Amino acid sequence: MSKIQENIILDITRFHQVHFFTVNSIILTAPLIILIIITIGMIVKLRIFGMKCEDCVRTVEYGLKASEGVKDVYISLKEGVGTVQVDDKLAPESLLRLPVFGPDSQYKAQVVSVE
Repeated sequence: MSKIQENIILDITRFHQVHFFTVNSIILTAPLIILIIITIGMIVKLRIFGMKCEDCVRTVEYGLKASEGVKDVYISLKEGVGTVQVDDKLAPESLLRLPVFGPDSQYKAQVVSVE
């Protein structure tokens, strides 16, 4: 299970007193939301080089989120790793060609795994 999935499950279980959630105007119970979130899309794990502070993390996060097909991003400065939830249609390698990792950027990345 990815860090994004773990965080989502923790957030939902933390609010266990709330019985219903709204997603795209559809009311769902918490277990159904977990099933939908876990089964939609791919999780791409990136090794990210060049990050030195939280501003770097935000820059990389915003750079990834600006890409069409990216649903969610979790960046760990300490581990130098990014976990990116993307649509099934998005090629994981296309993340490496984003401007945030371009030739003029101090940040570089490589795909570690795809789930």
